[in-house]
Amino acid sequence: MQMLYIDSATFSMLKTIGIIVLVIELIYAAISWKENTFGVKIQEVLYTIVSPMKGADASFLWKAVWYVVPRMLITAVLYLVVAYIRVLADGQSDALQQVFDAVMVIGIIIFAFITLRKCDKNLDIIQYISGRLGRSTIYEDRYVDPKTVSVSARDNGKPKNVIYIYLESMENTYASADVGGYQVEHNYIPHLTDMAFDEDNVSFSNTDKLGGFHSTTGATWTAGAIFAGSSGIPFTFPVLSNELGKKDSFAAGVTTIGDVLKDKGYYQEFLCGSDSSFAGRNYLFKQHGDYEIFDYNTAIEKGYIDKDYYVWWGFEDTKLYDIARDELLRLAQQDQPFNFTMLTVDTHHVDGYVCDLCGDEYDDQIANVLACADKQIYEFINWCKDQDFYKDTVIVITGDHPRMDTSIVKGAPDRTVYNCILNADGADKVKVSGRTHNRTFTTMDMFPTVLSAMGFDIEGDRLGLGTDMFSDKDTLAEEMGLDKFSRELEKRSKYYVEKFPG
Repeated sequence: MQMLYIDSATFSMLKTIGIIVLVIELIYAAISWKENTFGVKIQEVLYTIVSPMKGADASFLWKAVWYVVPRMLITAVLYLVVAYIRVLADGQSDALQQVFDAVMVIGIIIFAFITLRKCDKNLDIIQYISGRLGRSTIYEDRYVDPKTVSVSARDNGKPKNVIYIYLESMENTYASADVGGYQVEHNYIPHLTDMAFDEDNVSFSNTDKLGGFHSTTGATWTAGAIFAGSSGIPFTFPVLSNELGKKDSFAAGVTTIGDVLKDKGYYQEFLCGSDSSFAGRNYLFKQHGDYEIFDYNTAIEKGYIDKDYYVWWGFEDTKLYDIARDELLRLAQQDQPFNFTMLTVDTHHVDGYVCDLCGDEYDDQIANVLACADKQIYEFINWCKDQDFYKDTVIVITGDHPRMDTSIVKGAPDRTVYNCILNADGADKVKVSGRTHNRTFTTMDMFPTVLSAMGFDIEGDRLGLGTDMFSDKDTLAEEMGLDKFSRELEKRSKYYVEKFPG
């Protein structure tokens, strides 16, 4: 059998082309997996890459590997066939070789172009770059520095405690279409729906049914959403200079709800079922309000879980609520007013965590997880109502951001984040005014709104870029239009870069 001879030039060319083809296929397969699994854009991806990752659940990455690797192997085999044919052509006419090589190069260029287009379509890369190249003066024009306005007890009264509950990825599309959601056959969050419609509670909506606030730039992942809802500005610090895991200060030039309440004498605590250092959350809470942190590591130290216990992101929500009950009873015995903030995790992507309380009524895993989460928050709220501290306490229930994977929400036209405020000061007034529904508002409006619900008067009704929803003032999203407001937030701001990092 005659051995094939490959000269060094041909071998080098085929090797180079092969590497390029595999790299493009890797990107194409990865973006295809992302398209079928996640709805995130480039900003969330970049932030995740540069943020502290300790405590993150990365099990979903194995699904990406099993999706990408077989496709790369198939591509490799197909390319070897093409390379073999090219080697057979070696020694034939120069014209034939040139045509073959030209076809391969053109094919690679087309494949690369298709891949780049797919990347941009799924990640909005061009829009992100365009936004960052633009310049905005929105902060010079509209930002209200909390340090420059009065935030005082309403009518010389005593502001309330607050239990601030962030429900992971809780959006209104989980409800049935007849009440304002997106689901055709079922309402996966019936208790949260009932709470939002309860005449004793306040739930702001973008429609005349169940609705909520929009997540804009810098508020579409958990740490960004908590930051935006706490400070009234989006998290749009330059990504490449973002060293949250190394800095001694987290946005030192920003004033948050934690800073305001610390000055008012509040004891503050943050509870989560994961490692609080993930994405720099501990920096935000410790450096803006001196919160006590109760996280996965604290639960081990205090004996709530064994040192080798680890599920999902740390421990599941059923344990989180048990700890919350104990902590709230402890805080209620203190002389200080309190701000108890907590973050659930079972409904996180991908498809949520099935705990021992979850049923199997629905075909989709996330549907069962959502129904379980809905029941757990309902039972926790009822427990709070039975406690002596409830009469002096506002309970704020919100999602952090819309769902990042595509389970049961794919195709939903308008995905807003859930909100409901119980025992709010000024609830009767805002309900009479009719300004709870058909509103356009964002995560940032929660900052002054929560303080107002607690019984604080805010001079001018605005903090940061947020507006007190209990007031008669329109939000910036209503004044400017949501699209224009969002586009301004995407742009670079000299004021932001110079003032907020500290």
